[in-house]
Amino acid sequence: MVERCARTLLPLVVGSFCCLCAMASPPVGTLAYTKHVLEKLVQKELDRGLPSISLSLVKGDQIVWSAAFGYANVGLKAPATAETLYMTASTLKSVTATAILTLVDQGKCKLDDPVNKYLGDKGVEDNPSDSVTVRSLLDHTSGLSDQGGQDGRYQVRVWDRHRPDVASLVDIAPTLKTQEPVGQTWRYNNSAYGLAGLLIEKISGIPYEQYIVENVLVPVGATNTHPITPHAKMVEMMAFNYERLDSGEFQPTEHVYMGFPSAGGARVKAEDMARFLGAHINGGRFNGNQILSKALVDEGHKISKEKYGLGWWSYVDDAGHTRIAGAGRWHSAVTAMLGDKDAKVGAYVMTNIGTTQATFRIADAAIRLLRGEQVNPQGREPVHLEPLQWDRLAGSYKQADGLQITLRRENNSLKFVYPQYQPYNGVIWTYLPASETVLFEPDMGMELEFHENDAGDIEGFTMRQHGFLDYGFTRKISD
Repeated sequence: MVERCARTLLPLVVGSFCCLCAMASPPVGTLAYTKHVLEKLVQKELDRGLPSISLSLVKGDQIVWSAAFGYANVGLKAPATAETLYMTASTLKSVTATAILTLVDQGKCKLDDPVNKYLGDKGVEDNPSDSVTVRSLLDHTSGLSDQGGQDGRYQVRVWDRHRPDVASLVDIAPTLKTQEPVGQTWRYNNSAYGLAGLLIEKISGIPYEQYIVENVLVPVGATNTHPITPHAKMVEMMAFNYERLDSGEFQPTEHVYMGFPSAGGARVKAEDMARFLGAHINGGRFNGNQILSKALVDEGHKISKEKYGLGWWSYVDDAGHTRIAGAGRWHSAVTAMLGDKDAKVGAYVMTNIGTTQATFRIADAAIRLLRGEQVNPQGREPVHLEPLQWDRLAGSYKQADGLQITLRRENNSLKFVYPQYQPYNGVIWTYLPASETVLFEPDMGMELEFHENDAGDIEGFTMRQHGFLDYGFTRKISD
């Protein structure tokens, strides 16, 4: 049975026995220990500046814990609960890709079919000899343009009285043109996933929302049947969106939706997505229903380029286990979906604020806890470096794309300083030392690993996020 809770403090029964129980840590490997550590970790992240966090954990074929902490509405101090609805952001891409794969499973399309086969006279502008395929949409190698998906032209504020024309799924295809050879270059593409949503409608004959609800979400036990078009009762359950000001205060932001929701525009509770994740760590089966064949589940997790498959990141972690991951970031919502296919455990974590990667840190800790590992709820602690150790790391560096940045020492940290011109505007990130040659940024989950030449001088660094997303080598050009 799933246990649900909000962030509330209940009075303790008076007595020394209860005090001793409260002080003791539950045995490692138990669900009680998992909750104990995650509650401490979540509290640390809330204290650092998050309005709320909602999470749901899956182990085998069961949801073992769903909980929420903090405020869904800061102004009214309304607590978040396990029933609170949050924006999925791009973790919905995994649902969209899975929906396409169900159509493949039914024999209604093939992954290597040209997309224009299903779009009629409103297809994309591509080269017939090198056509954009269904697969290339899902693995981000379509080579299609994505201006609309990145610059926000297809977004609209919910409460605008005079709304601009917002493109729907059917409007997207004719605006897309191939800019690179299909299948050669990996480039994240929101518009491609908008097009994937349109394919679902064209091939199935029913609206995108209806298809994913009936064929993906409800079969695994999800309860929200209107994730794209909320009704009044759902709106009452939504977490409000916030930005964190430099002062530490939370500023409410607009509710925004996109004309093509299949790239990430749904509002659900964490447990609904954890159930979906459960199907992917259990060979396509959850809640007694097989939503996808195991062969196509594995096909979706198979890496194409840049550790990405069909709607999923896939990588091997430090324990040698295969992980699948989905990540989402909206203006004021960040989500993380993380599963371990070998241990058959997973976590889905949501928050109602942008510019944080606390969701991934919590999800990663949950995976390790569900595997029976011991986890430090305080997270990564910095070590001390001597002045000479700092001096060899500081200096000017140039990225492969020519962008020049500065690493500047300040106390027991290194400041990562971007150029003053737009769009970088001199943004500064603070990195702390994990060792003499590895620094980490505690909020966004970035890591710099420095490399030496044969003489022991620093040649440059490799940047990673969450330990698996590689951003390439940055060369040192001066001290």
